[in-house]
Parts: sequence; structure tokens; C-alpha cells
Amino acid sequence: MRYTKLTPEDLVVTDKYQEIRRAADRVELFEEKTSEDDLDEFRIKRARQKGENKRVNVTLRLKPKTLQKAKMLGKGYSAVLSQIVEGVMNDPSLLAKFL
Repeated sequence: MRYTKLTPEDLVVTDKYQEIRRAADRVELFEEKTSEDDLDEFRIKRARQKGENKRVNVTLRLKPKTLQKAKMLGKGYSAVLSQIVEGVMNDPSLLAKFL
């Protein structure tokens, strides 16, 4: 492997880079004033969203071949299994086949 020594001329910043840096320095942040009522409403909505999307850890016993097939789905296979279970639980006709 061959190394070359950099000179100050090699480190010259291009005009475009300088233009971008100047533009970034000029960006002004606008702060919108929010009332306490707006903040309370946001907090309530956010808490509701968190509660609805919260997942619970469970232990599920699967046959080895079923687990092997699930793992063949790749990374995130447990999320896919979760979606399958949720889909079946939300479809009464499909759920009836397994009961």
C-alpha cells in the first residue's frame, strides 16, 4: 500500500462547500409559540399513541420446522410472526379455522 503526503493545496475547500456552509449559517429557526392547551392536547395524543402501539413480550412455543421457516424470512422474522398472529386474530373467518 502506498501513502501520499497531503499538502495544504490538497485541502483547499471548494467554492460549493463554502457556499453551503454560508447558507447553513444564515438559516434562521422559527419558533412557533404554543399555548399550554396545545401542549396538553399534544401530550394526550402522544400518550394515546404510545399506549396503542406498545408491544408486550410473550413466549411462544413453535415446532422446530415452523421456527426454521420463520427464520428463513430473515432479519425481523419475529415482527412478521407478530403481524401474522395479529392478522389472524382480526379476521374471524380465518380465526375460526384454527379453533
